[in-house]
Amino acid sequence: MNENWSIMEMDRDNGSDSDEERANNAELFWAIRKGRLRTVESLMKKGVKVNIIDRNNKDNTPLHYAIERGCKQIAEAFLAQQGTNINHRNSQGNTPLHIACSRCNEELIELLIKNRADVGIKNNDEKTPLDVLRSSPCSNSEDICQVFQKCSTSKIIAKPLSRIRTISEQQREVHNKLETFVKRFVCLCEMLLEAYYERLENQQVKGGKWSSFFKTLT
Repeated sequence: MNENWSIMEMDRDNGSDSDEERANNAELFWAIRKGRLRTVESLMKKGVKVNIIDRNNKDNTPLHYAIERGCKQIAEAFLAQQGTNINHRNSQGNTPLHIACSRCNEELIELLIKNRADVGIKNNDEKTPLDVLRSSPCSNSEDICQVFQKCSTSKIIAKPLSRIRTISEQQREVHNKLETFVKRFVCLCEMLLEAYYERLENQQVKGGKWSSFFKTLT
């Protein structure tokens, strides 16, 4: 992260028009850098913009920085805020999910996907978050790929490529793309369902109209 933000330029680009707003924006980035959750929450209560863009450092948003710093609780605070753009692409085309994948942070990857981050967005290098994860030098990248592929896709894709006797290079490319698409789609559906049922379970504990609905499902 750029430690020396040009506050005036950043705030001018984001429409800041008061000293207080400029100070709050500067404090927000400082709080993320230091991992100060309470300060971030206090600033959000004051109305600081969660989608402010740092024009001097890759057009990153606060969520980009929280993911970059590995601050899960701060990321959760941003995601709980209505209107947070989880799929904002910075100047390199990277979304927060790309950043999480580049750092092989399993908790943050799962957090973003459960909050409906788009797993199919490509950056300026034509790489999806999963592509970034697979090319990451971290030793456990293959294990973390299970976040995307933990669902059992073998039942859907009955014939792996190795069982097809004759196939042209063009057909192989089409088959690989289709296989990748199906895997991502099924895994995404499973994660969305898990998040949905988790919310229902929370509602069951609290009681109310959703409690009886959840009981009919279980």
